[in-house]
Amino acid sequence: MGDRSYLLGLPDDVSLHLLRCLKADSCGALRATSMSVGCHLVNEDFFTGRLDAAIRTNGLNSVLSYRKRHKTAQASLKAACRGLSTAIGHLGSLAAMIIGFSTASAILFAVLLFPLQWLIQKILAVRISGSATFSEWFPLFLIGAYLNAFKAEWARRDVVKMREMMMCFGDVFVWVARLVWGGLRLAIGIDKRMSQIEYLMRLLYVIEEGGCWEPIVPLIHFVRNCGMMPSLPIVVTADDLKAVGSRAVFDARPGAVRQYSLFSRRLVYTLRVGRVDNQDCLGSSSQPMTYQTPGVLPSAAFDPPTTCGNRALSSFTDLIVHSAYHDRYDGRVIARHLDERVFTTIDAGQQLAAQVAAQPGPPGGAIARRLTSVKRSLLN
Repeated sequence: MGDRSYLLGLPDDVSLHLLRCLKADSCGALRATSMSVGCHLVNEDFFTGRLDAAIRTNGLNSVLSYRKRHKTAQASLKAACRGLSTAIGHLGSLAAMIIGFSTASAILFAVLLFPLQWLIQKILAVRISGSATFSEWFPLFLIGAYLNAFKAEWARRDVVKMREMMMCFGDVFVWVARLVWGGLRLAIGIDKRMSQIEYLMRLLYVIEEGGCWEPIVPLIHFVRNCGMMPSLPIVVTADDLKAVGSRAVFDARPGAVRQYSLFSRRLVYTLRVGRVDNQDCLGSSSQPMTYQTPGVLPSAAFDPPTTCGNRALSSFTDLIVHSAYHDRYDGRVIARHLDERVFTTIDAGQQLAAQVAAQPGPPGGAIARRLTSVKRSLLN
């Protein structure tokens, strides 16, 4: 601390207090002043300490993490081994899926090959002759009726299982495509690799300027329990920070949207926050999201009532929950217990009417109060 006091010309306690009071954007401005003063004061250790304190203060230890530079060769070797084991695990899962699919296809083909040959011969015989006797068309009729009944039964029972398998295949394909495309963009120079200092500086700005993070923790656990996020905690990457957008876009959003944009790119495409014509959109929808300010409806500015297309919900968080249930369960209303809280989807009009009639309260407890009231109504 003595070197810092010498550089600043201030006592130790004063310089320490000044550094603690610096906002995230001011840290970058101070660092840009000079290599001898700014970069010495606002260094990587400073950002790491500020980030650890911000994550701990906001209660994000269980859901959010970030990359730290390894200061020893042993730590670097351990991190490389962990990354290699993770990559091998992904490749092993992909190989197992391919082998299992190939084996099942071969067995199915072998089982159905002989009946199909007989069926094709019968169909060709009927087609060539132009007429069919009872013994020729009746087996075909029975087979067609059986296949139709089997198809209806499969659609009734296995639609959820098949959807989960399709989502799993889709996630693996997206992961491989991102890996290949990201490497190509870096190799040909389209994307510039983010430095460690820039990464820490942008993440610090997102966390400190994102508002109260307490309401987002149940939402993260919710999407994790729905199978839309592989594991927790989320290790924030440079791509996550790029997906947040520019500082002007980030500052113009409500607090709940700011926080959600940090990890929305990890979810399915229909739940990602994007920008179309300088307006926020949800997923592939070309219809923008509209946030109702407290001057329009009596609500909290942190998580305002949101409309997207023909949907109007009491908050942005409710829109995400409704979209997740619709995407996961094909629109069926399902209640799920989560940490003694209940997430459920209600009619959008009822939600908006209830929110308008309610008195606005602190942003941090809005979601908890809403979930508690829903739980009471379900239990009574």
